[in-house]
Amino acid sequence: MPRIFYSEQQRFNQSFTLLIIVPVLAITSYQIFEIVADNTRTITNEELIGLIIAFVLTIGVGLLLYNMRLMVQIDDEKIHVRFRPFVNRTIYWTDVEQAYIIRYKPIMDYGGWGIRRRFGKIAYSVAGKDGLQLKLKDGKQILIGTQKPEEVKLLLKKRLEEA
Repeated sequence: MPRIFYSEQQRFNQSFTLLIIVPVLAITSYQIFEIVADNTRTITNEELIGLIIAFVLTIGVGLLLYNMRLMVQIDDEKIHVRFRPFVNRTIYWTDVEQAYIIRYKPIMDYGGWGIRRRFGKIAYSVAGKDGLQLKLKDGKQILIGTQKPEEVKLLLKKRLEEA
């Protein structure tokens, strides 16, 4: 059974998420409340449905962002990346040609954070500028964001010494 050497869980900046979601919820909630409380105001079904859809979508997006997590586990056989709820990927060390820590520019290099594909490369990141860069034997490149680059660097060094 593989031994887990490293485990990390990251989330998007929750205050930033709230900064976006709360005002939108407040505005749509106020508009819905205003319509329901004011019997003299007439509103079309389309307008009411639009407000309700905006409210429900805002809650849905907020819950999605709140629950999104990047989870990484590294053991002696593989690197397991889970970007809940979208990605559940296993990369075996036997498929890796190179692995190293890099400092990158999330917006310039990948167009931001999240699950990003750009120029034949893929990145899984939620914050920061440090990542584990993997170059696979099939030519693919994968970047996995980390908030603990020194720990991963030590793990890679230890792995090279044991190989």
